[in-house]
Amino acid sequence: MPANSENNSAQPCTIDNCEEVGEYINDYMDGLYCQEHHESIIDRYYEPDADDNDDDDNDNDERIIHSYNYHPRASFMRSDGTHSMYVTYLDSSMPGNVRSNGRTTFTMGFELETQYVGDESFGRHIPIELLNDVNSSHESDIYLKEDGSVYNGFEIVSHPGELDYFMNHFKWKGIENLARKGFQAWKRPCCGLHVHVSKSAFADTSHKFKFIAFVYKNRPEMVQLAGRESHDYASYDIKRFLNSHRDWVDDNGKIIRHTNLMKMAKGEDCNNSRSVAVNIQNEKTIELRLFKPSLKTETVRVALQFCDALFNYTEVISTYDILQKNALTFPEFRKWVTANNEKYKVLDTRISERVKIKPTGRDI
Repeated sequence: MPANSENNSAQPCTIDNCEEVGEYINDYMDGLYCQEHHESIIDRYYEPDADDNDDDDNDNDERIIHSYNYHPRASFMRSDGTHSMYVTYLDSSMPGNVRSNGRTTFTMGFELETQYVGDESFGRHIPIELLNDVNSSHESDIYLKEDGSVYNGFEIVSHPGELDYFMNHFKWKGIENLARKGFQAWKRPCCGLHVHVSKSAFADTSHKFKFIAFVYKNRPEMVQLAGRESHDYASYDIKRFLNSHRDWVDDNGKIIRHTNLMKMAKGEDCNNSRSVAVNIQNEKTIELRLFKPSLKTETVRVALQFCDALFNYTEVISTYDILQKNALTFPEFRKWVTANNEKYKVLDTRISERVKIKPTGRDI
């Protein structure tokens, strides 16, 4: 990514004997680099997914539906409608190892599973039309993957993007068109809608703790908002999330907890099972697995607005707010969403329509 020009102009490229100005920093090596050496470093250290060696069509780029393990280089979708291969750091002038030290803007991406319900297998032209309808260039916004849980269907995977991109620039009509071509999502129990949010965007451990805790603390409201509850795919069981099978009883009969939510938020431990409402197993993202999928893409936009709203809400609330004002309860979150209706109108409307539960003072 380009470094801050005011702070880094006139500094030479870190590479010995290079006379060009160092304008770029990257995730792999410290220092400032000219564009040529920066791109060389990216190409050298970026490791293609194993699927890149797949023999299908003898060229992975030509595959329409990739294997489950396919992970292309990210195309970050920005609020202004542009794409970049570089994540945006809040402090672009930060020196040193930006991977471990730099906080990024909040980005998220969705995985939407859909299944063909016609009498025969779907034609190759359908996924091709989908890719052409949504992408401005080759896999710029979405790509398609196989999924073991979805027979005769596929998973639509978006690249990471900022909320404004999804709301103002993403071409949702291409996905909606699948419904009239024999595909379903909402009525198919094998399908799901997952949203991945960037771990590097969180302000600190406390911020991450509040984000995760909110979902598990407010299970009844979350089930109504998300449209489903599945013990098999997205369990709200906090004991399951905290790997309670590792707990033990000491000689005095006291239960000793193997871990706790704060350790999980710090990254010192993670859930063993992926099939929980909030999955933190991934290195770079937190995955919310709780949403019922739909080809009526307003539902996807609700999920994205919820993740963005919860991220921003849990950053601004304090420990005092939580202890004295019940800030970590759904009713308080709902008030905040309504106060920010201009940004979260789709979410605010869905909450008003679906979430009917009153505050109960629940805790986890």
